Amino acid sequence: AGDQNNDPLTYTWDLGDGRTVNGANPTFSYPVAGQYKVRLTINDTHTTLSWPPITINVGALPTVELVSPDISQPVSAGATVNYQIDAKEADGTVIADDKVKTSVKFHHNVHAHDFVTNQAGKTGSITIPTNIETDLDIWLRFYITVTDRNGATTTIERDLQYNQATLKLQSVPLGAAITVDGTAATNDDGFVGVSGIVRTLEAPETFTSNGTGYRFSSWSDGNTNRSRTL
Repeated sequence: AGDQNNDPLTYTWDLGDGRTVNGANPTFSYPVAGQYKVRLTINDTHTTLSWPPITINVGALPTVELVSPDISQPVSAGATVNYQIDAKEADGTVIADDKVKTSVKFHHNVHAHDFVTNQAGKTGSITIPTNIETDLDIWLRFYITVTDRNGATTTIERDLQYNQATLKLQSVPLGAAITVDGTAATNDDGFVGVSGIVRTLEAPETFTSNGTGYRFSSWSDGNTNRSRTL
């Protein structure tokens, strides 16, 4: 740091444990493991400036892992997902449930929406909504934070992907302009969607094939509504 008037600068570090130390580049140590917030203040005899604190973790950090669900196995919208977390102090002591906090966010492309926020405990469950984004690039992310007896924290992130399925729509006879969420669907190839997400299908009231006119009657499962959700 420098001063435009060349006044002498005084550097004071609040170590977060009741102690302070002076100097631009001091060396100090903590006798007790834990998490400390350190703040720097600079004074030039005329003005005092303070910076936001930085967090220092002293000693080994606690460990945390998402035991279940198995994140290698995709899930479908509408499913209930049970989760279990393992959290320990650096010495192996099991950490109490209230020191474990879980948040879950629904991610879509480059943005995210809060789903579960700071839920306490090492076990819990979530039911995945069926009325979220219909794009393929969606996933759930677990954010798990554990705090040890000294106040030190460890946070991990784990992603849970969605199952995908191919939906094929075909009229009898062929050629009806069926839409999915208002967009024309390819009758021959079908389209890939996220399993369990609610979609809106619509068939035309009438269409013509090879010079013959046809009127909508029903879907293959007997549903007689031209516009329906699935």
